[in-house]
Amino acid sequence: MSLILDALRKLEREKNRPDPAVVVVGSVPWPGAGRARRLWIAVGLLGVIVTLGIVFAWRARVAGPPTAPVVPVPAPTAPAPTGSSAAPPPAAAEPSSLSRLPDVAPPPVEPHALPAPTPATGRARPAARPPVDLQLMAISERDGHPIAIISDHLVREGDRFDDVRILRISPTEVEVEEHGRRRVLRF
Repeated sequence: MSLILDALRKLEREKNRPDPAVVVVGSVPWPGAGRARRLWIAVGLLGVIVTLGIVFAWRARVAGPPTAPVVPVPAPTAPAPTGSSAAPPPAAAEPSSLSRLPDVAPPPVEPHALPAPTPATGRARPAARPPVDLQLMAISERDGHPIAIISDHLVREGDRFDDVRILRISPTEVEVEEHGRRRVLRF
């Protein structure tokens, strides 16, 4: 019974005391925690800078030194016919910087790389292009219009990419024109 009376007396004393002026709103970091955070941020930035430096140095080494610019070599001129009124070429008092370059022969031209001339016009016709490897991946509909995914390209009817024109998209196939030839792509 005395415990109950002691508790009631204590409660009565605390009622008469004023409220404490301390209000806990949130946690406060320990002093020095900001210093550790700044240290980690500095270490992280230093790591990023070092990594970027290594990447750029590696790329520069792989790319190699820059190539020298190509200097055009003038074509040799034919000597003037004798007895003409053309003035003789001036005497070369000083050799030019171009004359010191070694003679460079043009690369050989492979005969199969040149387009064959057409017999009727005599003009060169374009070389036949190999067909593009097209793969139909999906057909769907967006905003009421059919769309398709062909070789990682999202296309609609009438679109063009890589010399390929989309003519028609149906629910099961896509008709395309590549290099003037029509083709139907199916799953």
